[in-house]
Amino acid sequence: MKLIVTRPEPAATRTASKLRDLGHEVFISPVLKIVDTGEEMPNGDFSFIIITSANALMILGRRELNKSMLETPLYAVGDQTAAMARAMGFVDVHSASGNAKNLVALISENENLALRQKKPALYICGENSTRGFMENLKQIGLNFVHWVNYKANLVDQLTHKSAKLLGSGEAVGVLLYSPRSAQQFSRITSKLFDIQHIDNIKFYVVSDAVKNSLPSPMQNHCKVASLPNESSLFDLLKD
Repeated sequence: MKLIVTRPEPAATRTASKLRDLGHEVFISPVLKIVDTGEEMPNGDFSFIIITSANALMILGRRELNKSMLETPLYAVGDQTAAMARAMGFVDVHSASGNAKNLVALISENENLALRQKKPALYICGENSTRGFMENLKQIGLNFVHWVNYKANLVDQLTHKSAKLLGSGEAVGVLLYSPRSAQQFSRITSKLFDIQHIDNIKFYVVSDAVKNSLPSPMQNHCKVASLPNESSLFDLLKD
């Protein structure tokens, strides 16, 4: 199958490599670009670290991490993000193996962190991270500081090969990983072709939130992963 991967680099290249190993022909065309905000990390001693995106870890990895930080417990939203944290040298990593809701539950339940902590947690996030997640952390009684260490800039056009493929009439699948990516992809493609006539395109998305960020004609061509992770997304390609 011919597939277009829209996620930002360097994740797009990792995903493309996995898909090619599965026998797919892959075109990389990110619709977002991850950049460092340049904000300094808050000072202090933190009880644990919260990560909802591998992008936050990627930017964090560009800085020198001391032994104390690497020994601080880290709570990640999913298994891949947790694996990335371990590869960076974090020694006490916990995975919610799901979405942000699962992560809040893990933090709340695991050793009752929300009530036992004596120092604030550090939530490392992106500029467009949902306020709802932070509100949920507050609701479980968590004392935390948030650090916006990256932002996702919009990319205004697809690569030439991807745009040509979408307009060719050939069967093609598009992988979408976030609501913002879905919105930007639909903005770009609305200038390229009539979305009322996209019978050749299927959209493989990680969640209902991503699906709902697309225009109705595109939603009608969506398949949604059973769990919000890449493994479940890849399972859709087997059908």
